[in-house]
Amino acid sequence: MRVYPDSSSFPQLYRSGAFTQLRLTAVESDAMSEGDAGQAGVRRVLLVDDNADMRSFIRGIVESVPSLVHECADGEGAVSAYAAVRPDWVLMDVELGGMDGIAATRAIRTIDADAHVVIVTAHAEPEYRRAAADAGACAFVLKENLLDLPGILDGTLPLGEPEAR
Repeated sequence: MRVYPDSSSFPQLYRSGAFTQLRLTAVESDAMSEGDAGQAGVRRVLLVDDNADMRSFIRGIVESVPSLVHECADGEGAVSAYAAVRPDWVLMDVELGGMDGIAATRAIRTIDADAHVVIVTAHAEPEYRRAAADAGACAFVLKENLLDLPGILDGTLPLGEPEAR
């Protein structure tokens, strides 16, 4: 069993730099199998963030919703993984090595216009929200509000527009 930092301390940990920025270019992906699909109530989630510690932290939060969480470290890998397995949700960071999260979201939405991509970022500036909406993201969650993710995945929180979150 993994031990994750207490979620209430996350904003302080993030702001203090406890999560370091890692630039990973290789895809770090659990194998998504076709057998994953069809498990009642289980959502397949593709988690895309270039920071391994952040992926681990988010994984701990979203695993409270019955999920099969698969990880990827860059935009190109996210597009390839999405095309291969069509997860139910994509949780996408903005700043990634190579193709950024906005471009990867746009590419995924080109593959599947119904893809559910949630931008998960530390950037609250309006231009990021507009870019996410223009790329086709269905929601925009600041990393200080990560506890909203289970509600988005299980449908208990409304998606709204990316600009509104």
